[in-house]
Amino acid sequence: MKMAKRLLCTVLCLLVLTMFGCSPARPIESTDEELAVVGTVGEFEVLYEEFRFVALIYRDMLIDTYGADIFDTPESAEKYAEMIRDYTYDNITYNYAILTMCREVGIEADDPVLQKAVEDSITDTVKSVGGTRGKYKKYLKENYLTDHFLRFNTCVDFMQSELFYVYSDDLGLIETDDEKISDIILSDFVRTQHIYVSKNNGKSLEENRKTIEAAYDKLLGGADFMTLVTEYGEDEEMTASGICFPEGYMNSGYESAAFALSVDEYSEIIEDTNGYYIIKRIKQDTAYVLANFYTLKPIYQEYKFLSMIDDIQNTLEFVPNDYLNSIDILDIK
Repeated sequence: MKMAKRLLCTVLCLLVLTMFGCSPARPIESTDEELAVVGTVGEFEVLYEEFRFVALIYRDMLIDTYGADIFDTPESAEKYAEMIRDYTYDNITYNYAILTMCREVGIEADDPVLQKAVEDSITDTVKSVGGTRGKYKKYLKENYLTDHFLRFNTCVDFMQSELFYVYSDDLGLIETDDEKISDIILSDFVRTQHIYVSKNNGKSLEENRKTIEAAYDKLLGGADFMTLVTEYGEDEEMTASGICFPEGYMNSGYESAAFALSVDEYSEIIEDTNGYYIIKRIKQDTAYVLANFYTLKPIYQEYKFLSMIDDIQNTLEFVPNDYLNSIDILDIK
């Protein structure tokens, strides 16, 4: 009987797949709650499923950084709820900046080639998480996603890629000439080394703070910077050649400190949500730029493109509606 039931189930599954042309990657309907409109960005409506994803991802980032007890007291809960709300309101405008820019140059989400790329991407995702609808649904749930929102977000990603090529190749808004890009890197980029201690290394914040302070004390005592990078730093990719980047590319605290330094000068301890840094500015020179040009060129082009997106995003605002205002952001699951 067990064998017969198994065979019957197999036949029924094959029949359903044949009847409806289905596959594990076929769309999964969102619930009415997930598709509820929670606000607007310009002329675009924002759905609960997108707001939920951004809010929960940032909530988890805060928990990873500051601990799971940050919501245990009313005062702390209110503080971090406000941080989640502010972050979500600010960052939810990104997709709509892309859509606004794409509309201006005639890139449409319903383009058949674009939709085929989205479908192929979802199929690849299903395969990568195990190849079945059940495993795909589990993946979506674990990552605060719905199939509908993942398809939307994937579509926007592809539109952003197409927008980049329109801006660089068709409109000439992003420089492509190697010589001109080299000059831009030499004049506008800063080059740094850093000692980095993570907040997410399994140790307490107090232990990590003491580690970076010990490195800073040794630096004040005359220790060699790169020796301290090796002794205390957790950035395995940090070498004597350092990193090179433009303004607007790194997180604001790191970047502000780096651009404020003179060559061979180092910063005080810089803290952000990920960890602690001591930054040293080092000399930018032609030999370094030439040796690393094909790494630095896409950094310039990406920075230029992202700064253009940022300019549009800064003109946009997420406006919540009464429905969202009635929801406690800490109740979102």
